[in-house]
Amino acid sequence: MKKVYLFLFGVLLSTAGIANAATNTYTIDDQVVEAAFEQSLFQMSPAEASFTSALNQRLAVAGLTVSRADNPDPVIALVLNFLLGYFGVHRVYLGASFKQVILYTITLGGFGGILPMIDLIALIIAYSEGDISKYVGNDKFFMWAGEL
Repeated sequence: MKKVYLFLFGVLLSTAGIANAATNTYTIDDQVVEAAFEQSLFQMSPAEASFTSALNQRLAVAGLTVSRADNPDPVIALVLNFLLGYFGVHRVYLGASFKQVILYTITLGGFGGILPMIDLIALIIAYSEGDISKYVGNDKFFMWAGEL
């Protein structure tokens, strides 16, 4: 029982620390969020594009820039998907925006790990065909949408 209380105490402290760190450092534009939800998941609206651009600018200011590979190696993409697919790191390596990492994390690894598994299968099939270019720079949440 002590372990449960210790765990809950740790969660409470970490939550309080996150709340204090976020005070006055982040604002949400409700109009941009509403516009993003009104659009389809398969198309990037101008509001989503501006949100992504603003997010990438804030990450760059914080020193968290994402370097994209011009010609990504499919084997590295497969390994990243296998090891860190839960966080969508393979998507960033393939040229998607950092927004994908946030979306994969928020959805608990792409709906509990199902999405990275489908991504892995799609990448294996594309690699066996010798062309993963349709997934390079693809910023859709479902990178294989319309392919399967």
